[in-house]
Amino acid sequence: MVFQKDGKREEVKAQVKLRFFAANRTRMLAVRNLAVTVTKAKMTMKTLEGILATSDGAKDNNKKMSSFVIKKIVTGHLRKLRFSKKFDDIFEATRYTKALDNIKSLRKERVADLKDKERLHSLGLEKAHADRLKSKIDELTNQVAEKTQESEEQRLAWTSSCGYTKFYDSATRFQQIFLKVEHLEERRSQVILNMEELKKTVTLVDDPTDVLKSKVDNYDAHCANQRTKRATKATELLQEEDSLAEARQDHQEAVNMCGEMRGQAKNHEQNIIQRDTEINNIGTKYGIRPNTSANGSLDRDSVVEFNARLGEMARAQALELERLQVYIPRSVSCDILTAQPCRMNTRLKVTNTKAENRAANRRNALKHEKETLKTQMQRNRSQISTAETSLDTLRLLETELKLAASAVLDAYDRLSAAKAAAQESSFESQIAERTNALGIKTDERERLQQKLADLQSQAETRAKLGLKRADFSRKQAEIDTIIGIHNERFKAILGTDAEADTMERDVDQALIIKDKEIARLEADASAASREMHSVESALTSYREQIRKKEAELKALEQRIKSGLADSEHSTVGPAIKAAQAELDNWLEEIGQHEGAGHFYSKILKDGKTHKKCVICNRKMDEDQLIEFEKTVGGHIQKRDTKLQALLPVEETRDKLRDEELPTMQIRAEELDSKTAKATAEAQETETAVKAVKSFRKNCSLSKAKQVSSHEPSRRFKSLQREIQQHERDLAATGSTQTAEEVQAEIDQCGAHIKTLDRERTSLMAERDRQYQTLRTLENEYSSRQLEESELKNRMKDQDSITKEIETLTKDNLEASARLKAIDGKLAGAQQPLQRLEQEQKRFQSEHNSTISLVLDRALRQCETRVSEAAISIAELEQSVQELREELAEIDREIHEAGATLAKFRDNLSLRKMKQDIENIQTEIAQHDLEQAGAAKAQFDERYQIEKDKENKLRSKQARLAGELGILKSQLKSSKQELASQFQGINEKYTKQLVQVKMADMANNDLEKYAKALDNAIMKYHALKMEEVNDTMRHLWNKTYQGTDIDGIKIVSDPDGGGAGTKKASYNYRVVMMKDQVEMDMRGRCSAGQKMLASIIIRLALSDSFGQNCGILALDEPTNALDTENIDALASSLVDIINERRHLSNFQLIIITHDESFLRKLGQAEVMEYYWRVSRDSRQKSVIERQRFN
Repeated sequence: MVFQKDGKREEVKAQVKLRFFAANRTRMLAVRNLAVTVTKAKMTMKTLEGILATSDGAKDNNKKMSSFVIKKIVTGHLRKLRFSKKFDDIFEATRYTKALDNIKSLRKERVADLKDKERLHSLGLEKAHADRLKSKIDELTNQVAEKTQESEEQRLAWTSSCGYTKFYDSATRFQQIFLKVEHLEERRSQVILNMEELKKTVTLVDDPTDVLKSKVDNYDAHCANQRTKRATKATELLQEEDSLAEARQDHQEAVNMCGEMRGQAKNHEQNIIQRDTEINNIGTKYGIRPNTSANGSLDRDSVVEFNARLGEMARAQALELERLQVYIPRSVSCDILTAQPCRMNTRLKVTNTKAENRAANRRNALKHEKETLKTQMQRNRSQISTAETSLDTLRLLETELKLAASAVLDAYDRLSAAKAAAQESSFESQIAERTNALGIKTDERERLQQKLADLQSQAETRAKLGLKRADFSRKQAEIDTIIGIHNERFKAILGTDAEADTMERDVDQALIIKDKEIARLEADASAASREMHSVESALTSYREQIRKKEAELKALEQRIKSGLADSEHSTVGPAIKAAQAELDNWLEEIGQHEGAGHFYSKILKDGKTHKKCVICNRKMDEDQLIEFEKTVGGHIQKRDTKLQALLPVEETRDKLRDEELPTMQIRAEELDSKTAKATAEAQETETAVKAVKSFRKNCSLSKAKQVSSHEPSRRFKSLQREIQQHERDLAATGSTQTAEEVQAEIDQCGAHIKTLDRERTSLMAERDRQYQTLRTLENEYSSRQLEESELKNRMKDQDSITKEIETLTKDNLEASARLKAIDGKLAGAQQPLQRLEQEQKRFQSEHNSTISLVLDRALRQCETRVSEAAISIAELEQSVQELREELAEIDREIHEAGATLAKFRDNLSLRKMKQDIENIQTEIAQHDLEQAGAAKAQFDERYQIEKDKENKLRSKQARLAGELGILKSQLKSSKQELASQFQGINEKYTKQLVQVKMADMANNDLEKYAKALDNAIMKYHALKMEEVNDTMRHLWNKTYQGTDIDGIKIVSDPDGGGAGTKKASYNYRVVMMKDQVEMDMRGRCSAGQKMLASIIIRLALSDSFGQNCGILALDEPTNALDTENIDALASSLVDIINERRHLSNFQLIIITHDESFLRKLGQAEVMEYYWRVSRDSRQKSVIERQRFN
């Protein structure tokens, strides 16, 4: 291989040779020349020429190459590796490198973005304009203040020139007194008017006020008692009325009985007269003269005597009649018939009289009952008509009652609302409060006026003090504004509110503290980083040692396993004993053949003679025979020592497995935990350092911004000292206030006094109006309640009237039925009466005497009963009348309950009005109206003169007011411009400034992160290179059999570039070590060493960077290697296969023409078969799978 470099391109020329056996077993050689050209843009490859010829056997025996060929081959191998590009590509494949590229590209994009800075510049120009406007506003404000001060001075001059200040205040005070008295008079007149109106409608009550209040408070209970009393009286009235009705009924019966008796007595007298007449006629007719009294009447004895004489005569006539009938029957019969009717008449008369009396009595009773029923029915009809009329009226009252109830509720709601409003308004307390405040303010104004008069002599000093205070206020506002702007940031940094005096000192102290903290944290971070790197290095070293020990342990176990492959024992000791026993048996058997030498000599002899192995009976050629001889000879020597050599290997393995590896693993775990702890501490320390640095940066920015507030603060302190000096000067003479301040307080007091007076007047008027409204509402509510009570009382009678109508109707029906029955009875009893009337008349005379006596006695009893009944009726009527009057009085009181309560309340209101009039009169008497009138007259006399002076001074002040108006207009327009066009410009500018600064800080942080990541990648690169070199050193020591090179490694040298501009690149070179001395392998090593180095480098790279890819491909790995190195390479590959065969993704691909190398691999029993590529007779490639024998 030849390498050429010409400026902008690289060209590699190579020759590929292939030796093979043709079909006729002729050794052939195929040569192909190739050329590869690499430029910046592309890579091209082309074929130059090809040669096919028989192989020169002399070259096969040539073990040496010319120095030119070796140099070209070595140079070609080294250039072919292209370590720089391959390693750079390997490291660029990690995600951290991609992250670094992203950070760098992001930083580049942010740095290239200038829009934010342009906007910041634009906002800066606007802020400058706004600052100029603010300066203009401040200037106009100062001018306005100056003009205002000049106007105040002018007003002060006007005030000092007017000597009537005290006079004006006195007149005003007396005027207020006069107004107050006038208001009291109006209030008294209003109260008197209300009282007179109330007297027209109220009925006066003589009870004391306490009794009236008690009646009003207990009126509901009184009404309840009256209703209970009415119910009791009503019950008594019903009982008395019932008793009266019964008495009247008895009286009527007695009167009727007396009438009947008087009629009977009159009839008796008539009967006596008729009897006397009849006796006289009979006596005259029959010659019987009766004995008469002096008055010509017959007494009872005369009647008895007459009856006896008449009876004797009748008996005598009867006897005569009987005698005559005997002799003269016909005439006698007639006489008997004539006498017999007389006797019958007498008996019938008696009988008829009795029957007539009974019938008459029954008829009279029925007639009396009939008349009573008719009277009762007529009375019931009248009562029913009256009740129906009342019921109709009551039905119409239901609607009126509903309306009345609604009106009562409405009136009650309005009255309750008015009372609640009156209670909430608390006019009395408010009026008292205004009156007290008015007195306080009046006293305060007098004190201030006296103070103003005392301050006139200190006008100049006070004017200076006023100017200084105004300037002091402006500076204070400016400092407050600055502090307000920086306070939030200051509080976020230091945790306390900013103060103008201590801001700078606090920030300096904070900076000092943070500098110390940063130094301490950086020292801690450095120590933590060193500790972390130390622990990581120790951990990496221990892990590498563990990996090497594990590999060594696996190799020893494999070696022991392969050594014990023919033994049935798993350890070396028993195997040695078994081998020794087997060897003794063999020696015993060989001794039978005249010794072991004779045995092996016989094997050699038979092998040489028959050209085959006597053991396996396999044919051997010359080369195989030589190898057979060597093998059998070696077997004779190694048979005894093979197992003995495994014994120290087993001891070494047990020591590694049981002692060294567990100790190293425990130490590695400790270092791992220590590494995690050290990493966390390092990260925490680094975070703390960043936070403290950020805090310090904020402190520095705050300190830079505080410079703007230093000058106003210095001027503020100077003004404060000057003001304190002026105040001390004024304090020595009195007050420190200026005349303007005192005058402002006087004006404020005057305005407050006027306001309080207006409020008090308004409150008093509102209170009176509310009281009048309350009285009106109470009267209305009482009248509505009274109306509702009357309607309810009237409505209560509806049910009783209905029941009464039903009862009367029922009674009429029953009376009608009874009347019909009585008419029937009267009709039935009339005929016997008519029949018996004749008999009664005939027999009446017989009972005259008896009837006269009975009638006289009964008549006297009846008249006594009538007089007693009349007396009882009179008493009962008087009692009923009294009860009815009491009920009427109770009903009237109940019906007039609302009116009575309203009357009581009106009496209380009337008495309260009288008390209010007395109180108002007392309050009026407390004021001196004569002095107030004199002051008012004096004020009217001098007011116009002083007013003209005031107008002249005010005209001057008006000019100043015009100038002030112009300045204020300009100030207003400037403020409007500032507010409309530059609204929030400071916030916008600050926000944009913060954004730009934050972007710069972010770019700086990105740069720091890029550097840190680049350094981490460099560190990772160094660790990986160390790992690759450790693997290469292990593989070299294990594979290389020579002693001229102790080991090889790859050395990387930085080649320009940096983290800030482009990626770092390195020049990689392979060096060899001999006695701790590094030498470049280029030009100093053989082709076999180069090939072995190339293979080892690839193996190391695959171990370090190809954990997930288990494919290892070797193309002609034995090229340019001697036999020992080939054997060592085969042994190393066997170890690699044994180590990685348990991995699922491991795959080894070897392309070789070295049969011996292949045989070595087959003898290790790590592969079962291989693929052989050959050509058939038609020169076609044939691929065959063959097993290892």
